[in-house]
Amino acid sequence: MVRRYDPDRLVLDVGRRVAEIRREKGLTQQALATKLKATMQWVQQIEYGANLTLFSLARLANALDLPLESFLAAPQGAQAARRGRPLKHVGAMPTSDDLVAKPRQRRRDVPPPAPQSPGAKPASSARTRPPSKVRPT
Repeated sequence: MVRRYDPDRLVLDVGRRVAEIRREKGLTQQALATKLKATMQWVQQIEYGANLTLFSLARLANALDLPLESFLAAPQGAQAARRGRPLKHVGAMPTSDDLVAKPRQRRRDVPPPAPQSPGAKPASSARTRPPSKVRPT
């Protein structure tokens, strides 16, 4: 029996594998784009699974000094499904607490806004107009 492939899934997996190989080689998208004489947006599209052709895979294989088949292997690890900017790892691996969004802290050198009386207008809407010139008739 012949194995059936989902084309959408295959293209996404190849794009993820391209991103994975790029990271393994220690390249940024911009560095890879420069090596390919392409734009960073083109590299982003390839990694997303758009614009993926045999021609683009051959260019990538030549630029990264890899066999073409290496892009057809399944992506490895949980990092394959993660989107967005890679996490910065300084020292130890981040814990789940490090990945939780924290509330922004107020700048300490800026005083808090002064309390207003209940009927007062906000300062931004309390603009005054310059006096208009009155023409004699």
